[in-house]
Amino acid sequence: MDHALHALAYSERGKRILSQLDEQTGRNNTFIHLWILLAAALCIGIYLIATTVLIAGDGVLYIQYARQMGINPIETMKAHYQHPGYPWLIYAVHQTVGLLFGKDVSIQSWIYCGQATALVFRLSALAVLYFISRHLFGRVLSLWAIVILIVLPKPAEYGSDVLSDWPHLFFLSAALLLLLKGTSRKNWLFGLAGLCAGAGYLIRPE
Repeated sequence: MDHALHALAYSERGKRILSQLDEQTGRNNTFIHLWILLAAALCIGIYLIATTVLIAGDGVLYIQYARQMGINPIETMKAHYQHPGYPWLIYAVHQTVGLLFGKDVSIQSWIYCGQATALVFRLSALAVLYFISRHLFGRVLSLWAIVILIVLPKPAEYGSDVLSDWPHLFFLSAALLLLLKGTSRKNWLFGLAGLCAGAGYLIRPE
């Protein structure tokens, strides 16, 4: 009887160890897949930025808005119908780049900062969307969904232009992910979800 109980205990312990190993392996595979996806999206984004000849018309307005934010932010926000979130991000990136590499006030530097901002938020949004789809549909379907989203032309173009679509999508998708995680009795995540949704509204009114 004692031998049977010991065997059962070791068996249960072995199952727990195997379960933990499977979970760890799955987690490692998840991050490996994610890094591969983000690397592919980054390469596509850098190529599109390097080959862009003209930015979108809205991008010109965003750059003008961002440049004026450093002069008179309150009057600038009153004067423009666009929400201030994305121009403020461009302005913050431009100021940070200026501190690190020396100030450059040329229009081209503002364009690159706007494009870089959109690309960084595209990569961030892809990561968040991957975890949302993995949570809802599993690892395989989420992988293929993000692959398709990466290679679609229009989303890739929006992520390499001076446009607010991807920053907006990042904050809203982050809010959704926090809501999903908050259902597992982590109520404080609902507050963060509200903040993310509010940040998304500061970028676009939709």
